[in-house]
Amino acid sequence: MAFPSKIREPEAKARDSGLRAIRTFSKAVLVLLASLLLSASAAISPAAINSHFRLETGGTTANSRTALHLEVGPATALSQTPTSGQIQVRASIQKLVSRIFDLDSLRNMIFGLPLWVALAFTLAMERIIPAAPARKLLSIGFAHDIVWFLYEPALHALVSATYVGILAKIYRLHFSYLTFSGLATKPAWMRFMVALLLVDFGYWVQHVINHKVPFLWKLHSVHHSQQELNFFSDFRYHPLEYVVRHTFITIPFLFLAVNPPVIAAVAVVKEWYSRFYHGNIRTNLGPLKYLLVTPQSHRVHHSFEERHRDLNFGAIFSFWDFLFRTQYRGFDEYPATGITEESFPRGQELSLKSLFLMPWRQMLYPFSRNQEPEAR
Repeated sequence: MAFPSKIREPEAKARDSGLRAIRTFSKAVLVLLASLLLSASAAISPAAINSHFRLETGGTTANSRTALHLEVGPATALSQTPTSGQIQVRASIQKLVSRIFDLDSLRNMIFGLPLWVALAFTLAMERIIPAAPARKLLSIGFAHDIVWFLYEPALHALVSATYVGILAKIYRLHFSYLTFSGLATKPAWMRFMVALLLVDFGYWVQHVINHKVPFLWKLHSVHHSQQELNFFSDFRYHPLEYVVRHTFITIPFLFLAVNPPVIAAVAVVKEWYSRFYHGNIRTNLGPLKYLLVTPQSHRVHHSFEERHRDLNFGAIFSFWDFLFRTQYRGFDEYPATGITEESFPRGQELSLKSLFLMPWRQMLYPFSRNQEPEAR
């Protein structure tokens, strides 16, 4: 009876190898989540608060010395004292330019711990368990998303420095009486969890709207156009999409008076976790898929197949999709990704001209007349 056992021996080895891979991946997930929580804790420190929110408070810190400043207009003669209106205009432009060219934020994003931990973890998993094994790690799509990674801070900051500021000012002038300040007296962990759930649900709602409203889908299709999903694909967004996103996130924060340290901590966890599940990784995280968005579920969301359309909208937690019946139940499918519009400008070259001009062509495409409407 030894002969049949020898036949099953390769199957047993494969099963044991798979179990070891699952255990290794589970440990790696715990390490990633722990590092993100540590980074979130660091974001609550006074130094981090000053670095991220000094422009809103109008204060000055040592870190602000590294930000670029712009002198608006020629020097005013002593006999020509600027009016209060001119001073306010110059201060607003100064603040806007400082935000867009904030070297501190760019430095923290590129050299900060969350980026390198999440990037190293994601690349390691892409090497060990790739969803698309035939795809090269450093592909053409990866190179184009690196350029988006360089553009995104300035594009996002432009929206944050203008639209979010306008929302906050309107709220302070006309709706501040609606503010609920009871959350400020709660423990830090409770404030963090409430803010995390609030942000995640806001992302879920605006994500659904981006898919259902035709014009917003044209903007959102820039993100969906990537056929080679990778860590940096999460930086590929049309800047006007941030207007919709910040509407659904900023207003609840204003109503609940969520303080900046908590917002910073939530942003760290959300941003770097979403970059992980955009990776070319073959896993549904086992039982965790009922709680968290996974590389497998988000790959289905990016699929161009009709049966996968408009499903799996979650940003961090997957239970919103289960609750509202937008969760796709095929947990072992790893489809091809992208959009079906043939006229959409795709980055197929590695020339410097193509790399640095293609994002602008893609951002202008939603407003072009020759685009092909994609059925949603």
